Amino acid sequence: MQKPLISVLMPVYRTDRAHLHQAIDSILNQTVKDFEFLIMDDCPTDRREDVVLSYNDNRIKYIKNPENLGIAKARNLLIDMAQGDFLAVMDHDDIAYPNRFEKQLAYMQEHLDTGICGSACRRFGDLKKKGIVSHSTNSDEIASGLFFKCMIHHPSAFIRAEVLKKNKIYYSDKYVSSNDRRLYLDIMSVSKLANLPDVLMDYRMHANMTSKQAREKIVAEQKLLRDEMLLSMGLTLDEAQKGILNDYITKGRCRIKDKEILKQVESVLSLLNKANQKSEYFPVDSFEKLCAQYLVKRCLNAAVFGRIGSKDILKKTDLKRGKVPFWLKVLNFIY
Repeated sequence: MQKPLISVLMPVYRTDRAHLHQAIDSILNQTVKDFEFLIMDDCPTDRREDVVLSYNDNRIKYIKNPENLGIAKARNLLIDMAQGDFLAVMDHDDIAYPNRFEKQLAYMQEHLDTGICGSACRRFGDLKKKGIVSHSTNSDEIASGLFFKCMIHHPSAFIRAEVLKKNKIYYSDKYVSSNDRRLYLDIMSVSKLANLPDVLMDYRMHANMTSKQAREKIVAEQKLLRDEMLLSMGLTLDEAQKGILNDYITKGRCRIKDKEILKQVESVLSLLNKANQKSEYFPVDSFEKLCAQYLVKRCLNAAVFGRIGSKDILKKTDLKRGKVPFWLKVLNFIY
């Protein structure tokens, strides 16, 4: 049998049957036809075998796990089974656009130094949260942003298999929701990262999503992953500084109403930047630029929610920043 160009990796776990049909159909309808489709059922007590076997397509390979392995171990088994030069991640309830593989394959074949390529996606489904999700297309910005948040939409990930297998990179089973971000950090150390601006996926939003069912566990995992990154940067923060990092810098929905908190935000961001300049764990210039952007955002937050001026903080910081936004200048003039 001829080796496939692409291996599609899709674990299945208790998904809605109609959603699973839509996911499978979207892969089989790709404009690029040279692929194998590995579907792993990771729930032995609630199989979806009848759904998968209803398709008469020899590209589909169905694997039934005798016991539940968990998402990371299931994905790792699929990586080991994959024969393709490229690995296309697919979730069991999402929809890939017909030209997804065509677009990502063309990019990866042209950019041989890139190990992974994501894309923009459109959120849809039962929840109110809709719209387009996109991230930077610049490798250094994607890498630097990983300290603060996930920068590649995982169901859209298209990975060069050799990068994983040659460097023995796998998903960490230490994590449930952050194993994708941990994977990107490992790939970052050996290759460039990319995102296409094109919307190539529909990402289904529903109440049973991991992000909705296990919020406390996700927050704990994110803190653990940040601790790993701090260790790689050679930086030790005390508990108070970690509190500032977790509650006021990386947390999107925060409200700063105390100027001392804002000063500590600047201090921690400065420490992060200095540690990275020394370790070069993240791209130095883009990481400093991102730290400066976070400082400006938190200064605007403090002005809006705490009526706190930040002109002195912005003047004294050693972070190299761009122009202060107009509205922050106005608020700093008022406060």
